[in-house]
Amino acid sequence: MLNFHRFDDAVTVAQQAAQLDSNNKEVNMVVRRTRATAGARSKGNELFRLQRYSEACIAYGEGLDHDPYNSVLLCNRATCRSKLGQFEKAIDDCTAALNVRPSYRKARLRRAECNAKLEKWEACLQDYEVMIKETPEDNEVECTLKDAKVQLEKQRSQVMSDTKVAPSEAFLALSPLLQAPPPSSSKSPLLPSIAPQFAPSRSSTVEAFLATPQKIDFVVVVSLSSLFS
Repeated sequence: MLNFHRFDDAVTVAQQAAQLDSNNKEVNMVVRRTRATAGARSKGNELFRLQRYSEACIAYGEGLDHDPYNSVLLCNRATCRSKLGQFEKAIDDCTAALNVRPSYRKARLRRAECNAKLEKWEACLQDYEVMIKETPEDNEVECTLKDAKVQLEKQRSQVMSDTKVAPSEAFLALSPLLQAPPPSSSKSPLLPSIAPQFAPSRSSTVEAFLATPQKIDFVVVVSLSSLFS
């Protein structure tokens, strides 16, 4: 793994090692890999500057073929992917970079921003909380942290609201029947042949049901025992 945070330093160290032992195959292989990684990074940076983000992604990927755990290349590719709207892939790259280098603030910030784009506020908040602990004087992070908290509360409130659904059509159709007063005549309009003592009346169960606002969507099944108890 060549994971030097500064590419120039990595190339210099590799070249010095090669000079000390020019016949060492492993050292020469490291030199080649280091140069290829540095070249891919330079190419990717130039393409990014030209806003050719897809091509820049490919260039950084070529560098990662030589050094899969290079946190700088992973973060740079994440930036390209976020520019392309590929936020999930960008998050994956940032996470990989942070696994290699947990203190990599740029990768953590990029991941927080991508989670915000996806409205994954809880994950977003976790990264901002880490950053504010590292630099409590950072006003920009503090403001973004507060906004993430507000958005998370709104999201939770919306989820709670979405679980409360209006009554179903079946309930609305039966509602007038349930709310109708008992008939004064001994003959029920629904069952004319039933004796007066069996005339429809609302049971205590139905009364309690009607007295409570119902916001859960369901199909009401009314039995004879509840209508004529």
